Amino acid sequence: MLYVIWSLELGGAEQVVINLAKGLDKNRFRPIVCCLNDKGKFADELENQGIKVIPLNKKGKYDTSIIFKLIKIIKQYKIDIVHTHLWGASSWGRIAAKLAGVKAIIITEHNIDVWKTKLHLFIDKTLSFITDKTVVVSNKVGEFYNQQAHIPHNKIKVIYNGLDINRLDKDINVEQKRKSLGIDRDDKVVAIIGRLVPQKGHKYFLNSIKNLSDEGISVKGLIVGSGEMEKELEEYSASIGVNGKAIFTGLRKDIDEILKVVDVLAMPSLREGMPIAALEAMAASVPVVATDVGGNKEVILDEITGYIIPAKDTEALTKKIKALIQDDELKHSLGCAGRKRLIEHFSSNRMVSTHEALYTELLKK
Repeated sequence: MLYVIWSLELGGAEQVVINLAKGLDKNRFRPIVCCLNDKGKFADELENQGIKVIPLNKKGKYDTSIIFKLIKIIKQYKIDIVHTHLWGASSWGRIAAKLAGVKAIIITEHNIDVWKTKLHLFIDKTLSFITDKTVVVSNKVGEFYNQQAHIPHNKIKVIYNGLDINRLDKDINVEQKRKSLGIDRDDKVVAIIGRLVPQKGHKYFLNSIKNLSDEGISVKGLIVGSGEMEKELEEYSASIGVNGKAIFTGLRKDIDEILKVVDVLAMPSLREGMPIAALEAMAASVPVVATDVGGNKEVILDEITGYIIPAKDTEALTKKIKALIQDDELKHSLGCAGRKRLIEHFSSNRMVSTHEALYTELLKK
């Protein structure tokens, strides 16, 4: 198995690749991960288990040598299946896989990629002819690629993202963790987890923290992650007067520990595929307030495991967060229901076994 992705940094697609590579039955599959860029900060999760991660250090947007590097890797390691993730890796990776003559080519689409131009979608449609299966992480993502890139239904398969719940179940010193993050004893904690990019809606989150503070509620907002908007968001938080209330943690590897001190996870996203951050919160029995975009409604059940709100609606986001942080019984009830739903529908074991069945089916063909 060769998984191809840009890099193993913080992100849902990256976590899927890590969980797949770690979870595959090693008596049947030998996973190798190839990163078009550098390895990324989370590569050690795989390398510590003896799984090879190969960086290609791609030079520039049109570095076509990447195709020949991938072909060399495919032949060197006798790859049977190439499974690609995200736009760049899926474009270069599929071309290389076809030229190298692998037995099966799979792509996973992780988002409703409204940013794609007609050219991007034309390339997606063209490459679909050499693709054996397009895995999508939610029904909404599948609908998008069927309608916009005209990928036929028989080439699309929905496989929900999954989470290793055992990895998140560990005891920590909660008071010590709160203190290390700059959270006071009486503070309620609302978090947003993910890359600092426009699609995640961080400004709506910061506006909600301001609204809650203006109402006299002692609240801290944790902004967990890094990205292109980091400086802009820090300046924005200062401009609206929430400097002391908004805590930028940067990229973290201790998400499981951070969630132990969080009361509510906010997801004011403008677009989503199938959010890993929501699954992580559900594993920690933390209720989620998320916008009605992408696959969010397929994960979060409104008023049962959290709340679904309209996108770009700071007032609705503030209202639902407030309801949860002011009612411990409600927060506990929705949080426990979320964990139960995760175990039943979104486990890593389920995700891995479904992929294994797909790989086996394609190899038999």
